Amino acid sequence: MRRAKALAGGAAIALMLTLTACGEEGSGDEPQTEESTSPAATAPAQLSYDTPDGFTSVSNAQVEYPLAEQYEATALQLDDASSNEMIFVVSYLLDPDIPTETRNHREAILADYDKVLGNLDEGAVNTALVGGDEGLFRRALYANSSGKRVYQDNTYLFHGNQVIQITCQWDEKDSTPEIRTAMYEGCQGVQENLEITN
Repeated sequence: MRRAKALAGGAAIALMLTLTACGEEGSGDEPQTEESTSPAATAPAQLSYDTPDGFTSVSNAQVEYPLAEQYEATALQLDDASSNEMIFVVSYLLDPDIPTETRNHREAILADYDKVLGNLDEGAVNTALVGGDEGLFRRALYANSSGKRVYQDNTYLFHGNQVIQITCQWDEKDSTPEIRTAMYEGCQGVQENLEITN
């Protein structure tokens, strides 16, 4: 099994939920992995992780705005908080014709996803390291289907035509410093023991 242990750091502040790990951006044209020469996957990657203290697993997790049509999702709800304080771990299968080899390709996928979300955040896409694998980090601010504005810190790992998205979500207005700290710690815990099992 491959272990995907979070090494994201950088500008994290105790009361702010951010999993950004900044690195050199490069030109964006260099292939990011050698997996582009592997046969295309036919299913989303299988994932496992331990539930951190203070969170409860949500059955039949669904993603409101998925990055791709074919996916498998799990979710964790922060105990004694609103339904907007969630961690999502989602494994997607992209169409094999969608290029993912370079950073430019990957940022194009995230730019399209920003349009789906209606992302209001103007921050940059940053490099994130997860278990030695280079991924991308992107913050989102958008209105969900209930009309609530929520923040999401999204970390993406690309393995050929499989994409893993780790989302840490909290309510823009109603979350407290204590909730944001609990979310930050919970997300770190998930990333520390996330495993790709196939």
